[in-house]
Amino acid sequence: MFASRFLIGVRMTGLELLRSRYILALVFAMPLIFYLMIYVTSAERDMPMLFGMVSDSREYLVNERDESLVFFGTGAIALVAAFIALKLTQRHHESSRRLVLCGYSTTEVLLSRIGTLLLSLIPLGCYVLLLLLCFFTPGSILPVTAGFVLAGFVYAALGALIGVLFRNEIEGVLAVLLIANIDAVWMQNPIYYTASEHREIIRVLPAYFPTQASMLGAFTDESVLAAAGASLLYGGILLLIALFIYWRRMRVV
Repeated sequence: MFASRFLIGVRMTGLELLRSRYILALVFAMPLIFYLMIYVTSAERDMPMLFGMVSDSREYLVNERDESLVFFGTGAIALVAAFIALKLTQRHHESSRRLVLCGYSTTEVLLSRIGTLLLSLIPLGCYVLLLLLCFFTPGSILPVTAGFVLAGFVYAALGALIGVLFRNEIEGVLAVLLIANIDAVWMQNPIYYTASEHREIIRVLPAYFPTQASMLGAFTDESVLAAAGASLLYGGILLLIALFIYWRRMRVV
């Protein structure tokens, strides 16, 4: 019974997402636009960069355009995943409540939403990787893909948390845009990280570990296991907080 309801919930949630035109447009257009703009505007020059998960003193010479392509791929997937999570936890709050009233337990509704969200991250990460390969071939494809997917996971958890904290859609969208633009598409850039005098602030932000994973995989031979593990822990904590708040609001007394 539980498995059947879970699969039905995942299927219905997936269909709701597919019927949303702006979500589909966002998924396909945002990474492509990011890559085209970076490819056209960035320079072909080597720059010294620091990767915090390796050392804050050992510099790597990295092509600026290649670094920007990997970095903004991570930022694009973070933004997309956050918006999908925001839609699942915020816009469908009332429809989810109706499912509970029709006999679904809060746990079943929660798991179907999260299941749909997590299942969407792998194809999303692969899509962004395929776009990246049109412009640049990273040193190691698997760690870069893992970094993309983990960026999606962390920001999906963050988007879910924002979705349960802000009932108004505009407030949620603005919160996602503010946090993601400061973190995932600005401060985590190794160029900015290298020049920063307060890197400890950057290291506690959500996109730090996934960005480090994709960067290490693309430009070094260093292991990404520590960055991947920290990303899972960071995203897992955010997700548990979001799920607890969501569960409290969805209970039918």
